[in-house]
Amino acid sequence: ESEIRPGVRITNRAVIENRREARTYLAAQLTRIGLTPQRHAYGTESENVYAVLSSGKPNAETVVIGAHYDSVRVAPGASDNGTGVSTVLAIARELARTKSSARTRDMIFVFFDEEERGLLGARAFAQMLKDQNRVIHSVHTIDQVGWDENGNRAIELELPYEGAVDLYKQAAAALSMTM
Repeated sequence: ESEIRPGVRITNRAVIENRREARTYLAAQLTRIGLTPQRHAYGTESENVYAVLSSGKPNAETVVIGAHYDSVRVAPGASDNGTGVSTVLAIARELARTKSSARTRDMIFVFFDEEERGLLGARAFAQMLKDQNRVIHSVHTIDQVGWDENGNRAIELELPYEGAVDLYKQAAAALSMTM
């Protein structure tokens, strides 16, 4: 319900005009963090927005952290997926503050278009990374942070890929957290 710029409110991110406004807003947020936003166009009106945070190491593995910015027509997209977008921006902001010498991997922060139409943006972005021969360490897509299917107030992995659970368990152990 808030204006993203004077006179502009986005009631949903299902229609192309609103998705265009969201792209501009996301690019501005990445710039504010100190990153260089890039556009990944695919199809006629479809576009992912992303930024790379380099480790400064040649041929470094890449960690992809993303969320979709589109929504269904009948919803504002606050939970699905404004929460994921906000989380990715917060992670990008925090990691951009760290010195590149502290990072061993490149980071890509990406906002996918057309998730609600069959993961089209994510699929196109994955193909782009494959075409670039980028070595991917892991991919973390954040969706509906407020979702809690069983009411236990824990972070849930909705569709974990092979190795994801072990990766999160290792990270939790390193941080002395339980999972």
